[in-house]
Amino acid sequence: MRTVRLRVDDEAIEYEVDADTVYGGETILLDGDDDLIAGTAFAEAGDETLRDLYGRLPFFRTIVDNLEMTLAKSSLPISRGYLPLVGDDSLFAAIEEEHTRAVSGVLAATGVTRMLERQPVLRRSIELRNPYVDPMNAVQVELLRRFRHGDDDARVPLLRSIAAIAAALRNTG
Repeated sequence: MRTVRLRVDDEAIEYEVDADTVYGGETILLDGDDDLIAGTAFAEAGDETLRDLYGRLPFFRTIVDNLEMTLAKSSLPISRGYLPLVGDDSLFAAIEEEHTRAVSGVLAATGVTRMLERQPVLRRSIELRNPYVDPMNAVQVELLRRFRHGDDDARVPLLRSIAAIAAALRNTG
């Protein structure tokens, strides 16, 4: 038996598995330590390793499946709309690159060619709601801008926009 170590955030999780499941006792890190996060970790592990771990480890499969859903809900063009509020977009290119690596890793691990290919109902639900959620993001950007510039009348609509987008995405926000 060998130990596989998976780190999520700062919590380490270890599994005892057969020796052929482990690749030299390597650790796949899914956290921010040393700037190593999911996409980078997946790229370093390689497609074959990802497919094998996905097939063998239920915990890893759950991480990848949850990441797939989150990435499918994400929108870099929408994220780019929030950049004027930050004032420094120097990290956005790195975020885009990490997003691309994460998507590639999920596709490699699951063996599909399109996000949520195995969940067509969820994929269709996201496709149908995005035309309604995207304008709410644009409104939220404006409300955030106004609130940050001292417009107290923007506070309640801003809070409502946060709740509305979270509800539409079926996440906590």
